[in-house]
Amino acid sequence: MRRISWLVLLLGLLALAMPAQAAQLRVGGEDYNSLTLAVAAANPGDTLVLAPGVYDGQRETFPIVLDKALTLVGEDGAVVQGGPFETVFEVCADGVVMQNLDVRLLRWGILCTANEMTLEQCRFTLYDDTYRVSSCGVWLAGAYDCTVKDCAFTGCGLSIAGPPLTERSAQMPILTGLFEVGEDVRLFTSHCIENNTINDRPLYYIIGEKDVTVPEDAGGLIAADCENLTISNVHVADSSMGLEAVHCKNVQVVDSTADRCGLFGIYLAYLDGGVMKRVQVTQTNHGLDLRNVHRLALSDCATLDCEQGVFYSWAYDCVTRNCDIVGCGNGYFAASGEHNLLMNSRIADNENGIHLQHDQQLTILNNDITGNTVVGVRLYDSGPICADNRLHDNWVGIIVASGEHIAIADNAFENNASAGLYVHELSDARITGNTFGGETRAHIEADGAVEGCMLIDNVFEGEETLILNEAQPPLDLSQNTWI
Repeated sequence: MRRISWLVLLLGLLALAMPAQAAQLRVGGEDYNSLTLAVAAANPGDTLVLAPGVYDGQRETFPIVLDKALTLVGEDGAVVQGGPFETVFEVCADGVVMQNLDVRLLRWGILCTANEMTLEQCRFTLYDDTYRVSSCGVWLAGAYDCTVKDCAFTGCGLSIAGPPLTERSAQMPILTGLFEVGEDVRLFTSHCIENNTINDRPLYYIIGEKDVTVPEDAGGLIAADCENLTISNVHVADSSMGLEAVHCKNVQVVDSTADRCGLFGIYLAYLDGGVMKRVQVTQTNHGLDLRNVHRLALSDCATLDCEQGVFYSWAYDCVTRNCDIVGCGNGYFAASGEHNLLMNSRIADNENGIHLQHDQQLTILNNDITGNTVVGVRLYDSGPICADNRLHDNWVGIIVASGEHIAIADNAFENNASAGLYVHELSDARITGNTFGGETRAHIEADGAVEGCMLIDNVFEGEETLILNEAQPPLDLSQNTWI
């Protein structure tokens, strides 16, 4: 009897040690009416089969969080449909598999922050273009070794970035409020991405190649760790990131367009050397988004009616010239960079024409800055040279806040409705050789601590009452001319 008892105990322990047999759960049928409930009840390794039907907010709680290794298989006619501004799936467990799913989104289809996710024969659709801004079919954010095969994206696309933001992210390039840009190249190169389409055209995934040209029929591009990459005569639209090239050297983008993209039209990051010429982006969230780029020459390009026109972050030794930046929220934005040049461009009819934050030694030279409804040039904690520009018919020509080591020279301020130049908390500035005229409330308005400010050889049209001088100490206007 004692031997039998030990045998029973041993068999019981072995049974506990063995993994449970994976189960198959049917959703929308006899097992579970809700995918949310089925995921909660499932064990790692289980397969959930979705019967035909629409799994929307009346049945589901979004996001559906996949925090265990499950396989989701959709039967034909099974649709998982998120609502406005919702993420449909959050994948935070390694080894999740999704097959034959029809995912319809009004923000994000899948946010994957885990590894080894597999998507096969899935469809992702932005089903109402009203929600295009910031929309994305699939985010791989801090994920490694994922597989995306035989999937179709309509009105959206596949985007890759670094992990979600943490305290360490403060000292590196980020996608504001979302993710790190992605310092580790394997975040972009470790995946298997094959035979996918965006709006019925190929999504090209090009990794580790030299001297390569992107095919002109591209519906989208993800390129990483490439050298001498050429994108010529490629026209993409209605995606998430239209063209994405990261951790590359010597990229040329010429004669191409990227319109109506939910995230970025053309996205270059961790770039060393490149040319962008005769590129146009229209009605896109961020038209040209350029992060941690070095030695990029941008010329004869246009960003029209975008939320952000040309967006630089952590850019060094870059030149933007002969461009049209028109009808955007921020026309030209630059932050945390050094030694860049913006010249000979038209910055018109934006909210903020040029907006700098913590950007040093940028030269703004010989631009036509006009019709911007908030300000032509906004400088915050930045030290640029702003020279030989025409600033006219803006609400404010230039706003300087918390700036130092600034030079504003030989510009023409005309008909800026509220003020030609507004300064607040300014030190060590040179304001010289400018002309101020036309209809305006104030040629110069100054308040707060303004120290070490040299204001000489400027020409003012009209009465001295057009200077609102409440700075401490007051601005010295004695070495200027009134006509």
